[in-house]
Amino acid sequence: MGRLLGCSRAELNHYRTLRTGLLYPLSYGSSFSYYINLCYNLFMFIVIEGIDGAGCETQAKNLKKFLKKDSVPYSFLKYPDYDRNIGKVIREFLYQNKDLTAQNQFLLYSLQFLFDKEQISKDRKSKVVIADRYFTTTLCFQTLGGVKMGKALRFADDFGVEKPDLVFYINVRPDVAIQ
Repeated sequence: MGRLLGCSRAELNHYRTLRTGLLYPLSYGSSFSYYINLCYNLFMFIVIEGIDGAGCETQAKNLKKFLKKDSVPYSFLKYPDYDRNIGKVIREFLYQNKDLTAQNQFLLYSLQFLFDKEQISKDRKSKVVIADRYFTTTLCFQTLGGVKMGKALRFADDFGVEKPDLVFYINVRPDVAIQ
């Protein structure tokens, strides 16, 4: 979010009034639309996170549609990407009950972020980069499985995993998400 801090208070107030309710169906507070409005003047890397069924994919689609309508350049990433080589292994793990340690899972998921880091770095200079899930998901799941948080964060720093400017967590109760 460092690029946002360079804005003056007047600029931030101006950005706030550009559009309200950008992703109105989300309606989890004004901060989401407030920050997304900054996309009009700042290129950034945005991650949308939440549990399965929370609506991350839906909100990413809404954001893409909105940016496209207003001719704001964007790129989109979805993780895991099952169409690529590592994604195929991840799919087998998830859907065919392959037995992998938390460390192996962490490395598999992280490989996708590492493969994309140059593209993200390039795109975020001239586009809004939207990711439906990212490294934050891996941190949550694999640290619950036994990977040490400090070790995972050092890995990300050591290997240069791109850091998002904004991460939105869609907070939905599990009983609502499974409906």
